[in-house]
Amino acid sequence: MNGTTSFAHRVNANGTHDSICRGCFATVASVRDEAELARHESDHICDPLRLYQVREDPLFHGTLSSWLREISSYTVLRKRA
Repeated sequence: MNGTTSFAHRVNANGTHDSICRGCFATVASVRDEAELARHESDHICDPLRLYQVREDPLFHGTLSSWLREISSYTVLRKRA
């Protein structure tokens, strides 16, 4: 994506940390050490097809909406500069 992409971080029951791109909603990384997420986030480039689906595909929107409701209670949003 670009330098203004933000990522949602969550901690899973098994102690791993996930980073989810708020642009394309892909899981960028799942790691044991949360400090490792920054490296994966800086390497992330959104897939153009996925971006199209996120913005234009009504079937994708239904799935995305339910997924966002599911994770919203334990997601911490972090902005990258």
